[in-house]
Amino acid sequence: MTSADGAEASRSGALRVFVAAGDPSGDVHGAMAVQAVRALCPDAWFYGLCGPAMRRAGVAQMVDSAGFSAIGVASALPKVPRLYALYASLKRHLLANHPDVVVLIDFPAFNMRLLRYVHRLGLKSVYYFPPASWRRTSSKPAEVLAELATRVATPFEWSAAVVRELGGAAEWVGHPVLDRYAGRPSEARARGLLSVPLTATPIAVLPGSRRQEIRYILPLLLSALALAEKRIPTILPLVSCGPQADRAALEAIVNRLSPRAIVTEDTIALLSASKAALTKSGTITLDAAVCGVPMVVTYAGSALDHLQYHLFAKGRLKYIAAPNILLDREVVPERIAGMGTPEHLCEALLPLIEEGEPRRAQQAGLAEAVELLGPPGASERVARMILDLAG
Repeated sequence: MTSADGAEASRSGALRVFVAAGDPSGDVHGAMAVQAVRALCPDAWFYGLCGPAMRRAGVAQMVDSAGFSAIGVASALPKVPRLYALYASLKRHLLANHPDVVVLIDFPAFNMRLLRYVHRLGLKSVYYFPPASWRRTSSKPAEVLAELATRVATPFEWSAAVVRELGGAAEWVGHPVLDRYAGRPSEARARGLLSVPLTATPIAVLPGSRRQEIRYILPLLLSALALAEKRIPTILPLVSCGPQADRAALEAIVNRLSPRAIVTEDTIALLSASKAALTKSGTITLDAAVCGVPMVVTYAGSALDHLQYHLFAKGRLKYIAAPNILLDREVVPERIAGMGTPEHLCEALLPLIEEGEPRRAQQAGLAEAVELLGPPGASERVARMILDLAG
């Protein structure tokens, strides 16, 4: 932990905002919110737990959150001691240095615990991207948020209604993915930016940025595309390398399995150029939906992760792709567990590449899902909420 504690802001009388974002997607959403606050209040001072996107947005990074996010027991357990020590350290910091507002973004296993302490100190808080916001009914996280968070900023209309019904102060702000892709390049420009030949059929490969995702999901996606290339030789994989990903590890797998592939950190250009996508589950499926890119969704992990899925999630988890969750029906093919093989992924992908009814039907479903995200301007609405709370 660094000494970036907001002392400079305190001396200048600037607004002091403590932020905590531990997931790569939360880091990106947080960076957009920080930029929106600064557009309205240039002297606002942001500091706290964040990753590279928020650091580039000018947040004074007390702790680098890169590598904190985990899915599954196997990847989560080794991080527990460090996160426990971090929690104790942040408690001491907040006790000694009261910010004007605390903004907690996603990362529920850590941030919901931190919220309890923030509430105990009597600090004003905004919880952005609250846990269980996909659910249309009451949940334990929603009850806790209604009781402890000063304000809740949620991307889904029904989530705000649930928290309000429980007595909390919640606002449907919309989803920042709409703002992130509002100025995306045309397909032709995106192809030029990535040096994609005119004769190629670019397919997005979106494995995620966590270590275990690169290890288990990337080889699966590239193996599926290798099979698809036998049917459509013009296929060219465009592999996304997230800002928190281990690029060396990712490129080693790409060079071994698909040396022709183009690796890029520019996900906006990648999706703008792509004909279709093979992707992990998660927020990235909304990115593809906003760009109108038909996709096949999967997830993979270690043997322990598979055991955890079969014991606790199978039968309880209806969908894993965000568009399917939003619409409560499968518009995007999901291929997981026994169906998550290269062969199954390839067979689901091929009809989405060619112009025809499967491609048109999915694109219509994706457009329907995007409509549920509300109007653009989520980041500015969150910014105004933060400034309003600061008084």
